This record gives sequence, structure tokens and C-alpha cells, in this order.
Amino acid sequence: MQAIHKIIQKQHGNALFLILIAVALFAALSYAITQSGRGGGNVTREINMLNASEILQYASTIKQATDKLLLINNCQLTELSFQADWNGDGTDSGGNSADQANTTTPSDGRCRYFHENGAGLSFISKPSFLEDTDFMRGYRLHGNLGVDGLGEQFEPELIFGFRLHPTAANLEICNAINRTLDLPENLSDTHNAQFFSYFSWGGTFGDATPHPSRVGDTATALSEAYTGCFNAVGYDGGGYIFYHVLAVR
Repeated sequence: MQAIHKIIQKQHGNALFLILIAVALFAALSYAITQSGRGGGNVTREINMLNASEILQYASTIKQATDKLLLINNCQLTELSFQADWNGDGTDSGGNSADQANTTTPSDGRCRYFHENGAGLSFISKPSFLEDTDFMRGYRLHGNLGVDGLGEQFEPELIFGFRLHPTAANLEICNAINRTLDLPENLSDTHNAQFFSYFSWGGTFGDATPHPSRVGDTATALSEAYTGCFNAVGYDGGGYIFYHVLAVR
């Protein structure tokens, strides 16, 4: 009987051991699932950071091209042209307003970003960092806004930028841009979002008085910032605006 009792005790001990193993495995599985869920969030964050990096890299390419046109090709700001085949009709004649033609640019193309005699950039009609449904009328140059703390108070800068629809996903991209630049997230500034979706650079800067309004006059973190992203809460439905100053006046 004593031997049988020992066997029963041993079996109970084994059962308890197996139960403890099962509890430990369940805990490990729960932890793995939790971490996997968190990992998905991290993946999204990383994708946003990659998009932000690509946007900033492209803006830097535009800035380098601007410097080449001004310093090497001896172009004036008013002669720079972002003209290209924006409407996809096979020609960049400027027959469509979206082509962003500048009639004051030299005819030899030396002051054009997307011309072999100019900066020689390859035109990207649909940047990979933006979804078609989010991209509002394309990236562009314009001279309608200034940046607080840069240049003269009522002189607009030459700016490269674009406008995104006001969606939660685009807010995350905007925030990722600002994180990369060590700027605060969730910035809002009161501006006409049309400057970044309708008006194209034609060689003429905006009216000095009483406009342009200044980027950074509401979102003070953008004061003196050459690059940034913000929610344009003003006229025309708003949207998330990325801007990059090419030349200060």
C-alpha cells in the first residue's frame, strides 16, 4: 500500500508539473500575441517614417536643383520653371494650366527643372510616397507664402510643397515628417490651402501687402523653419501641407 501511495503522489506531482508548464506556455503565447499586435503598430510607424524620409529626400533634390539653376546656370528666381508633362498628354508645352509653365523662362530650357539643359531632373508624375487618392493636384512651386522669421516680413519665399487630404493616415505622415525634423507633432496653421494645390509658379511672387501670411505665425514651432508639415485650417477645406523653402527673399 505504501508503494502504491508513493506512485499516486508521484503522478499528482507530474500532473501539477504539467499544469504549471501549460500555464507558462499560455502566458508566453499571450505575451507573443500582445507583442505581435504592438509590432504591427511599429511597422506602421516605420512605414510612415520611410515615407517621410522619401518626401524629405525629394525636397532636398529640388533644393539642389534650384541651387544649380541659380548659381551655375545663372537663372533668376523669376525665370525658374517647373514645367513638365503634368497632364500626361505626351508634351510639356504648357498648354494645360497643370503643366506649370513660366512664360518668362529662357526658351533654351536652361532654367527648367525637368529639362536636359536645366537641372535635368526626371519628372515623377505620381510620387511613390503618396497614394493617388491622397495627392491633391500634385507637388508644385509657388511664391505666395512667407515663413515667419525668414527674409523680409512681407516678402514671400519660393517654396516647394504639396497638399494631402485631411485624413488620419495623412496626419501620421505629416507627424512623421516633423518627428524627423525634430518639430512638434499635430501642428496647425491658418493658411489658404489652395496655394499648395491650385496655384503654380509662373515667375511672379504674391502681393506683398497685406499678404502673404506667414507660415509659423500661428504654429510658432515653424517660425524660422525651412521645412515642415502642418494642418492648414484656413480657407478651402484645409489639408496637411508639406513645405520646403527653396529661396528666401
